[in-house]
Amino acid sequence: MRFLIIDDSPYDRELIIRKLRDEFRDTTFVEISRQADFDEAMAQGDFDIVLVDYGLKWTTGLDMLKKLRARFPDLPVVMVTDTGNEEIAAEGMKAGLSDYVLKKHLQRLPFAVKESLEKARLRKERKGLEEQVRQTQKMESLGLLVGGIAHDFNNLLTGITGYAQLGLSLVNQGDPLYEHLNHIRETAKRATTMTRQLLAFSRQQTFEPSDINLNVMIAHLLDFLSKILPEDIDLEFAPDPALKSVTADAIQIEQVVMNLCINARDAMPNGGKILIKTQNVLLDERGAGAYAGVQPGLYVLLTIADTGVGMDEQVRERMFEPFFTTKEPGTGTGLGLSMVHGIIAQHNGFLAVDSEMGKGTTFNIYFPAVDSVAVQAETEEVHAIQGGKETILVVEDDPDVRELMEAVLREYGYTVIMANDGEEGLTLFEQHAASIALVIADLMMPKMKGRELYEHIRRLSPTVRFLFVSGYRANQLGQDFVLEKGVEFLEKPFDLDKLAATIRKVLV
Repeated sequence: MRFLIIDDSPYDRELIIRKLRDEFRDTTFVEISRQADFDEAMAQGDFDIVLVDYGLKWTTGLDMLKKLRARFPDLPVVMVTDTGNEEIAAEGMKAGLSDYVLKKHLQRLPFAVKESLEKARLRKERKGLEEQVRQTQKMESLGLLVGGIAHDFNNLLTGITGYAQLGLSLVNQGDPLYEHLNHIRETAKRATTMTRQLLAFSRQQTFEPSDINLNVMIAHLLDFLSKILPEDIDLEFAPDPALKSVTADAIQIEQVVMNLCINARDAMPNGGKILIKTQNVLLDERGAGAYAGVQPGLYVLLTIADTGVGMDEQVRERMFEPFFTTKEPGTGTGLGLSMVHGIIAQHNGFLAVDSEMGKGTTFNIYFPAVDSVAVQAETEEVHAIQGGKETILVVEDDPDVRELMEAVLREYGYTVIMANDGEEGLTLFEQHAASIALVIADLMMPKMKGRELYEHIRRLSPTVRFLFVSGYRANQLGQDFVLEKGVEFLEKPFDLDKLAATIRKVLV
């Protein structure tokens, strides 16, 4: 610990140092007795607490306090003086003085120092938590905005990809139109990837969790990562052999690892090292308290560290904002880290970032641990796509998507009844309840939401099947609800063949 003692009396400085050495070990004392020494100390700024006299030959302790506060706003400052004036003490406390000790009562000085240091620590901790809360609120607001934009964009992409696919089915591969239509579809697919990144940032991406072991998942990625990293970047994986499982969507966690490794690669143009490490971490009350909203418990810690250029404070403050990037135009969308932030939040995890210019960046990602054994998901069998003769009620407020679905379903042989919104859908169902085998409804519609429509229709006909389509995540329905018999969810934009296959799956 380093003390800065500002007092022009060598005798008083010696008394203060003796009193402090009895209580504090491994301490260094920097003594200031003139303005030049103070200016030099201000330039260095390497001290933990300041003790200042009020009556100095060249100035006053209050003037010193103001200069210290302007340069080091969180530094604890204790006035140690012979001047027992209540007005001076009150003025000092208003100006940010941590404590006020009379020299004739130096026995109180160690207590005042300890209390001032503890208050400074608590202020710093509180400020850090307030910054976390502020950042969280900002990201939540951005998430709501981005999620709404992505939902509307997914409706547009559903129409673009769907009509392109219909067009491709009507022309031969040698036709000049085929390449144009195929290019439209491929471009729309790239746009779909971007909307999924936006939905990941806003925590509205479709979420399919299972119990997985991060060691296994990362081991499968290493070969691919080695191919996209240049030879002058070393990749090291340090797995914890006793690692607990986590409940997560494996594809989304792969996206997190990939994006962070690609960012690390870009931060090391002259080569370097990337370390991927996993370990079990038990956060107690104090450990969890360092992060806003985090509960104590057992976590799986995923660390991805690089030896790259690092980030300054301005970049760290904005790094999770969508479309913010420090890369050259055309080399990045600015969605990578925002997607990482959204995915981790969606998994009830949290992250801490340590970065310094010239010293690299470390991402520490915490996921709640589970004790269950990870089970590998079974691959779904592929069947030939079939149509049917059933009657389907389609409730969709977007006209392009509505017309596309009508054309496709009629092509597959279904009888189709179309509705523009939830209220019209309910009216049409009441008129044709006996013949309708399936209701396809958008999740978010004007007048009546998809969930509300479902509840009304199920009261009228408990056996009718439901398929929800939406640019929002399935979780908005509630995970238990989605898993009910006769209810399926299809994320927009969807492939028309997948739509047809899902309909048969629901109706069988």
